[in-house]
Amino acid sequence: MPEFPGGIQALQNFIATNIHDPVQGKKNKVEGKVVVKFIVTDEGYIENVVVLKSVDAELDAEVVSMVQSMPRWQPGKMTSVTEGKIVETKIKTYFTLPVTFSANR
Repeated sequence: MPEFPGGIQALQNFIATNIHDPVQGKKNKVEGKVVVKFIVTDEGYIENVVVLKSVDAELDAEVVSMVQSMPRWQPGKMTSVTEGKIVETKIKTYFTLPVTFSANR
């Protein structure tokens, strides 16, 4: 699987630091979990961010924007055996990310 630079804790810190709650969503106390899916390329870049589970158009757009601003990831790898040698190949991989907004924000 691909990995955010620094691991899962670094990913959680990045989200906490870089997600900006839209004013209307906060004012109207909109809450829920936005789920996005994206591709981490074989070079670690983010492509094709798609909202799988929507909460609110503004919150969805904020999560997509935050994901698109992420630094390069460590790409996914596939291990195979070729001529008796173990070979690791970097591959494009889908990654699904849930981001939760609560009314107490």
